[in-house]
Amino acid sequence: MARSRKHKKHKSSTSRPPTSKMFLPNRSEPTGNRLKMSAGEEVLLGKNGEYKEKYFEIFVIVLLLAFGTYQSVLYFGHQIVPKSDFTAFAGVAHQLLSFELPSSFKRVPLLGILQIGLSKFVSGDHPELTAGWLLNAILHPLSIVLLYLVGKKFLGYRAVWFALIAGINPWVLNLLRHPIAETTLIFFILLTFYFILRRSNWCYLFAAITSMVRYEGAVLILHSPCYGYFRINLHK
Repeated sequence: MARSRKHKKHKSSTSRPPTSKMFLPNRSEPTGNRLKMSAGEEVLLGKNGEYKEKYFEIFVIVLLLAFGTYQSVLYFGHQIVPKSDFTAFAGVAHQLLSFELPSSFKRVPLLGILQIGLSKFVSGDHPELTAGWLLNAILHPLSIVLLYLVGKKFLGYRAVWFALIAGINPWVLNLLRHPIAETTLIFFILLTFYFILRRSNWCYLFAAITSMVRYEGAVLILHSPCYGYFRINLHK
């Protein structure tokens, strides 16, 4: 009899439902307002957030391109008489394209080569001058976008204001009027920094191209050993 009673007590104790924490309500949250999301719903919400961020960035880039294009159209041909640097860059390019040794190495040839190449697609009494204006008109909006993309790495989306303020800078607008090297130099400098921040080996190529616009661009080539050193150490 004693064994049967003990057996019944043991059976009754084991038949009780376990009072685990997973069955107890969380007192910190109201039981009626709790929502449980499945893994699929969480992934879907994450994708929606990524899509919204992507579309917003596309909108900002299109807005900056439109703003820069408006400035390019507004200042196209604004300075009729070019500076003397224009003929100096074009003269070096003409001599090199004619397989002649340049009479002076004070100017590097890339700007003049680009202007001569574009002049084949434009008309007028002075096609090379028009090509110089056209080159500035193309690169100015792209420089504003690159300035936003580079600044975004440090300022986030607030970099759009940084790009807009730089776009209306009087010094930048004055350079836009003149078909000389500065607008092209700014573009390739920003392009180099963009690929540096992306840790891409393309930065070496664009640094070399920058040095062919003006000699000062060669400073960007000096970053290459430091960039390679830090890149190797970061992956260790």
